[in-house]
Amino acid sequence: MTAGDSEQAKENAELNKPVGLSSPERKCAIEGGIKVCVVTDTPRDGFDGSTILAELDVSDEDGKRGYCVIEFRRKDGKDYARFFITISGYKGKRERIINDPIKNVNKLLSTLRAIIKAGNGPEGVPSPSGGIANLIKEVMERAYGIRKPEQQGRSEGPQGIELPEEVREGENDRFVATRDFDYDKGTFSIIIKDREQPGKEVSIIFRLVRKGQTKVYVYISIYSNGKRVLEDRDLPIMEIMKAIRRELNTKAIRNDGPIADFIGRVYSLVIKEAEKLRRELIKQLRKKLFNKLRGAQEFLANPLRYIVTYVLGLKHYGDEIAKKAGVLTIATAWLPDEYHAHCAITGPSSGGKTNLLKALYECTPKSVVLGGVLRASSSPKALFYAGRREEVGKAIRHVLEVHHKVVFYAEPTMFYNNTPEGSLARELFKLLLSDTEEGEVLCHEAVDPDKLVYRQYCIDGRPVVITTIPDENLTSLRGQELARLLPVSIDLNPEVEPEALRFIRRKSRFKEEFKRRALLARFFLSLMPIVESVELDEEADRFIDDLLMSYIGGERIEKHIRRAEQDLESLAAAYELLNYTAKLIQEGKKPPRKLEKLIVGKEAVKYVWEILKDAFEAKIYASPLKGDKARIYKLIRDRGGPVRAAEILEAVSLSKKTVYTILRELLDEGRIIQCGRGIYAVPGKCGQSITNYMNEKQNNAQQGGEGDGPQ
Repeated sequence: MTAGDSEQAKENAELNKPVGLSSPERKCAIEGGIKVCVVTDTPRDGFDGSTILAELDVSDEDGKRGYCVIEFRRKDGKDYARFFITISGYKGKRERIINDPIKNVNKLLSTLRAIIKAGNGPEGVPSPSGGIANLIKEVMERAYGIRKPEQQGRSEGPQGIELPEEVREGENDRFVATRDFDYDKGTFSIIIKDREQPGKEVSIIFRLVRKGQTKVYVYISIYSNGKRVLEDRDLPIMEIMKAIRRELNTKAIRNDGPIADFIGRVYSLVIKEAEKLRRELIKQLRKKLFNKLRGAQEFLANPLRYIVTYVLGLKHYGDEIAKKAGVLTIATAWLPDEYHAHCAITGPSSGGKTNLLKALYECTPKSVVLGGVLRASSSPKALFYAGRREEVGKAIRHVLEVHHKVVFYAEPTMFYNNTPEGSLARELFKLLLSDTEEGEVLCHEAVDPDKLVYRQYCIDGRPVVITTIPDENLTSLRGQELARLLPVSIDLNPEVEPEALRFIRRKSRFKEEFKRRALLARFFLSLMPIVESVELDEEADRFIDDLLMSYIGGERIEKHIRRAEQDLESLAAAYELLNYTAKLIQEGKKPPRKLEKLIVGKEAVKYVWEILKDAFEAKIYASPLKGDKARIYKLIRDRGGPVRAAEILEAVSLSKKTVYTILRELLDEGRIIQCGRGIYAVPGKCGQSITNYMNEKQNNAQQGGEGDGPQ
C-alpha cells in the first residue's frame, strides 16, 4: 500500500469512527445457564485492516466452558460480526461472519444458538427478546454509533485515561498486576504476580513491530516464569485471559475483573501508539516521495511515457500500445463516472496478457482498486457478494459501490458458457460495464441457480474495468460487450519473440527496482485530483468531429461510433490529467484533492488517437481484428492510399484464397472500400492517383498478374 493509500484509509476510518465504549464496568447477561459478557468496547485494529469496535465472550454461567468470542468489526465502511468458536475439541470451521449485523440481528442470534447447541449447551438460548439478545443489541448499537453511550462513568478513551501503576484482584489482593512501558523501544509490559506463590508470575508484552515502510503491527507475547507460552498478532483479550488463568492455575482472575480491564486499557493504548507511529511513518514517506518526484524531471516531463517505459518495462517486455492503453484507462478512475473507460487486453493464450495486467495492478494505488485485489477466473457474483447486503421484502439485494474504483479481472473465460451459472455471470459482467449515471443504482434481478434464492445484483456508480480475454473467446463476445470494451492486442510480431524470451530469463534481476518505481508511480497517481467535470476546447472538439465523420457510412458503424468517441474523450482527458498533475509538482505545488473542471486540448486528443487508432477502430466496428485479418487491414491502412491485391499477396505470404476471403470480409464490414477492380483502400483514401493504379493493374494483368479480387 502506498503512503497516499494508507493516509486516505486512515482519513476514511476517522470519518467512520464510532462513539467509543470505554467504561471500566463490564456488563454481563445470563440466560438459561449461558453467560455473555462485554470483554472490551474500546476500538482497536484488527489484523485484516478492520477496526474491532467491541468484543463479547460467550460461556456457561460459571465460566468453565467457553463457546465463542463475538467481535463487532468495521472495514472500509462496512460492518460485520465475527464469531470465533472456542469450544474445546471442536473440529469444524471455527470462524463465522455475519455482514451488517444491525440489520441481520436475527441471523446473528440464530448463529449464536447453533454454536451453543454444537457445544452441548441448552437449545433455544438466547431467545430473541431475552437478556442476552438485549445486551448484544445494545453493544452493537453503541459500537456502530447508533446509540450514544451514557456519559456517567464513561472515560474519554485510552489517551484520556490515567493508568494506575498497579491493580489487584482476588481474595486478600492475591494477584498484583504492574506495568512497565518503554516508548523508545515500542514495548509495553504487564507483569502479574501471585503473592501466595512467590516467584510465580506471568508477563504480557505488547510490541510495536514495523514491516515495510509504513506498516506497524502489534504483537502480543505471554511468558510464564520467563518461558514463552503464547505469541500472536491481534490476539483477542479472551485468549490472553485464558492463558493467564492457565499459567497461574486460578479462576480468581475474572474476565470482567480489574486485571482484565487493566489489560484492555493497555491494549487500547498500544493500538493508539501503533496508529501514531504509522501516521508518522506515512507522513515521512509521503514527504520523501514528493521530494523524489520533484527531482524526477524525466517522470514529470511525460508521466505516461515514464510509467510505460521505465516502470512497466521492468516487469513486462514490449506491448507499448497495450501498456499505454492500460495506464490511461486506470487514470480515467479519477474522472467523472461517465468518463470511466473499460479496457480488454487480447491475444493468444500464454502471450503475456495476465503478466501485463499484474504489472498494471502493481502500479495502481490500492485505495482505488475495488477490494484491493486482482481477481482471476472468478464469478462476478463474488464481487457483488463483497458489497453491501440488504433484504428487500423476500429478495436479497447486493449493492456494489464502485465510484472511482478499478476492477482488475484476469481471464474471465468462464463467463462465456451456456450453463445457468455462466449466463448469470455474463449478465453481471455486462452490468459492470453499464452506463450508470451519478447517483443511479442499476440492478439485475435473478434467481440464484445455486440456492434458488431471488437476488438483486446492484451497482452504484460506474467502475473502470481492465480485463484480459484470449483470442479464442473473442468470437463468443456479443457486439454490445465488445462495444463497451476498448480492445488492445499484445504484440504478435514473431521477430520480437527472441528478445522477449531473453527478458523473461533476466527479469528477476529487476524485481526490487520495479517495486521501488511502482511505488513512485502509485504515489503519483494518488496525488491526482478527483475531476468534477471535463470539457473539450474548440480545437479538440473540431478535431474529433472531423476525425469520426470519415467513418460514418453504415448502420453497423454508426451504431458503435459513439462508444469509440466516448473512449477517445475519456483517455484524452486521462492523458491531460496526468500532465496537469505533473506540471503542478514540477512547480513545487501539491495538486488539489478536487478539480472543478479539466480542459482537454487538441494535442491530447491527437496523441491518444495516434497511439490507439487500432483499438478505436475495433471499437467503431465492434469487432477487434486479430491474426492475418489484422495484418492485411493494417497494411492497407498504413499505406495511406490505394493498394493492389498483388502487393498484399506478396507482403503477407498467404494463399490467394485466404487473402481474397479476408478482403471480402473487410469490405462487408465497411473497414475498406474498393477503388477499382483488385484495388483497395480505407474509406476516403482512393484519391486521384487511382488512374495510375488502374494502369499498373492492367499491365500486371497482361503479364499474368493478381486477378481482380473480390467485388
